[in-house]
Amino acid sequence: PTYIRLRLLPKEPVISKLEKFILYETQSYMYVVGCDKLQSEYRMLKLDRKIVHPGSLSEVVSEDECVYTKEELKDMLEMIHEGNRAQGGLVRVATGYGILGFVR
Repeated sequence: PTYIRLRLLPKEPVISKLEKFILYETQSYMYVVGCDKLQSEYRMLKLDRKIVHPGSLSEVVSEDECVYTKEELKDMLEMIHEGNRAQGGLVRVATGYGILGFVR
């Protein structure tokens, strides 16, 4: 008989490791934007600030499946800002190089 040896490999990340993180906020949401070392690919998490007692993390956090270029991210952030202009718009809160955790 012929045997096939299978080796399980860990799932590869969508993009290389995220290195730099920027936190933005609107009245209703917080957005965590992460980019790779070359600042050529960007990912975004959206955190709902309106949920008082979430039953699970997935009720609060949603991950955008898109991988953005710098220009695409700029356009997306501008749309979020314009859509929230009446409530103060989108505000850049902090920039960092790691995430330790979230406190609500």
